[in-house]
Amino acid sequence: MDSQQTRISDAELALQEYRSLRETIQTRGSLRVAIAIATCFVWAALSLWCWTSAAGFLVGLVPLFVLWAGFEAVLSLHTGVERVGRYVQRMFESGGPAAPAWEHIAVVMGPHWLSPKGLDPLFSTVFLAAAFLNFIQAGAGSDSTQLAILSAVHLLLILRILLARRFASIQRKADIAALESVISSNALVSRIQHRQ
Repeated sequence: MDSQQTRISDAELALQEYRSLRETIQTRGSLRVAIAIATCFVWAALSLWCWTSAAGFLVGLVPLFVLWAGFEAVLSLHTGVERVGRYVQRMFESGGPAAPAWEHIAVVMGPHWLSPKGLDPLFSTVFLAAAFLNFIQAGAGSDSTQLAILSAVHLLLILRILLARRFASIQRKADIAALESVISSNALVSRIQHRQ
């Protein structure tokens, strides 16, 4: 196989990789929204059940764990989407006349998009509000020891959500720097970049 055929094959492979990564971003982004909505519905149903039943105070933690699991799923999907996006940005958006540019534009335009109070890709405000409501519901009728336990567990989730928000706000910059470091120190990736 001569170098012309290799370049064509590399170009086709790169196009397939690009399309697959963009599809991954789309699928995971949609799944993140669906999981956030489903989590809220399951949490609400469990909360209603806990509120109307005579179950003990520990049962009130079940809806909280549903919230926590849902938040972790949303965070994981968001983190993955952002990392795939940074890879697409670095590997495919080289700035040529016909190169794709969405990831570069999304990063640059992020602070300039007109949106009320900014967008919240983690749905953290929703999860924080649900955690607060869950605390009120679970803490109703609890004695001081039970209230201390409920407070500690709820505060752990609130802290996790706030730390995740902070992480999400700096993730793009950190990920692109880490990716640049890996690419510059990896001979195989550098060779692939030079062939493109």
